Amino acid sequence: MIANDCNPTTRKCYIYKYNMAADAFSETGYAYEFTPDIAGDTTQWKGAGYGLDLQISGSSAYLIAVFGRFTNSGWTYTFGESAIVKIPLGSGTAAMATAGNNVTGVVVNGTYAYVTSVGGAQQANGNPASKLEVFDISGASPSRAATIAVSDIPNSFGGDFVDVAFVNNKAYVLAAHYNTAYSQYSYIVIQTMDDSLQNGTLNTKDENDEYTVPPLYVEKTVSPASPCFALLPGEGNDLYLVDGVKFQSIDTAVDIDAAGALSTVKSAGDFANGNATGYVINTAAMVIERTAAARGLAAAKASVTKIAKRLARPEDLERKDK
Repeated sequence: MIANDCNPTTRKCYIYKYNMAADAFSETGYAYEFTPDIAGDTTQWKGAGYGLDLQISGSSAYLIAVFGRFTNSGWTYTFGESAIVKIPLGSGTAAMATAGNNVTGVVVNGTYAYVTSVGGAQQANGNPASKLEVFDISGASPSRAATIAVSDIPNSFGGDFVDVAFVNNKAYVLAAHYNTAYSQYSYIVIQTMDDSLQNGTLNTKDENDEYTVPPLYVEKTVSPASPCFALLPGEGNDLYLVDGVKFQSIDTAVDIDAAGALSTVKSAGDFANGNATGYVINTAAMVIERTAAARGLAAAKASVTKIAKRLARPEDLERKDK
């Protein structure tokens, strides 16, 4: 479990380990301790955990984690460069690389990790410094292979990059942001391919097998504004979109811009407690099973719980003037 807050004295952030063998699980220490200090930088950075995924490589397993660095004075926040860390679940030493400011999450697919970041504070119509960074994690240390910028998003949508998913030999990229009144969200789901992202583009292939064809996409507006967005892979070729007020199924057998590619599974209003019905979706998650990793004579069954990104609430943004 990665902590989203830090020790107020040391400013460090932790990944905790738990023994899940018994019905009543117990904490067994740290899997990793993130120190937010940067050599030669006297800023009193605070650490925060923002994403955790799993890499299986042969008989070895690694946690791939992303941490943010920030300082604050009341509701005024300053964000430093984030970090992506490869952590062996066994012998070996953790290795770190830098990532974009105000990171929002990480998704592992094969030997690559895909890191989304806002680029700084959230702002209306997206932060132009938002990034989708691709890291090669095949070696001992993460190595940046490509960076995709807000200017690469179709239709001059703007930021912010929120999530990535890989289903049915396709890659999907989600970006979303508030409007200037913070009353609604706009989002865009882009369909591309994994090796296009690794080449630093959101395009698809042409007849010469080159990534020059603009990607397919669907763009929509959500009202009321909600903090909860995600692309959640399910079983087989299933993929779900959490758009703040609905759970939607994405038909990965057709292109994202085709009629019927998105269909509503449940809306916030479908959930009721007495006479009170849901207004927005506050959280959602999907458990994704990974390939088993052989450990001696036994096999470790590995899974990751993919949780929707909780972006700032409108009232929080207004207090922060962000």
